[in-house]
Amino acid sequence: MKKLLALMIALITVISCIPFTVSAADDTQLIGEVQESVPDLKITIDSGYSLDPIHNDKDEKIRTKVSVSGAWDSSFNFSSLGAELKTRGNSSWLMPKKPYQIKFDKKTDMFGMGKEKKWVLLANYVDGSFVRNKIIFDLCENIGMPYTIKSVFVNLYINGDYKGLYQLCEKVEIGDNRVPLEDDFGVIAEMDAATRLEGEPFYFYSDVTGKPFVYKEYNTDFEEAPAEDVAAVRTFFE
Repeated sequence: MKKLLALMIALITVISCIPFTVSAADDTQLIGEVQESVPDLKITIDSGYSLDPIHNDKDEKIRTKVSVSGAWDSSFNFSSLGAELKTRGNSSWLMPKKPYQIKFDKKTDMFGMGKEKKWVLLANYVDGSFVRNKIIFDLCENIGMPYTIKSVFVNLYINGDYKGLYQLCEKVEIGDNRVPLEDDFGVIAEMDAATRLEGEPFYFYSDVTGKPFVYKEYNTDFEEAPAEDVAAVRTFFE
């Protein structure tokens, strides 16, 4: 297993170092080598809303209607489903091409990836190839790593304006079609930066890496949990 992890790290490093320069006109042609076709995901902002609030504040949300057309399987197409739209990301949120999160009013199956409400649109702004995240996600799935992220490339339009090629992904969260945490003290944790801990109720610093780990999703209230159980969760990450 250690050899496999070392191989994956080496592959990620090599892919990250390969320079790519791809024009917007070549986006779909390049992705055609990875995916059968690139469907259109069209978002129409409800009357009275605009993109300005969510582009200026990640906590803001706007009402929209979402449609999919041109999918390789016509059963994946749908029209005008109600949803909330917000921006997301940390350093990527500062980029000109914003990453987004869609939250449908009802659980919705996107391209056969299972029914859930929340879906993520990665902009991949700093990756001129657009495929680095996709390659790693698919590699992890193909070698049998549990709970790997499924994703599909889409052409994103907002109010008819083409916003570019995006990678539609499952959101990492607790859910039957996401991460089915059954253990009472199961957690989804994310290694974060010390500058982003304000407002986070549960986190700890790793003795190994010195980095903070934030509990993003969990099944229990750690303020009420016995100290030994909280310590056991932390030990798992060390």
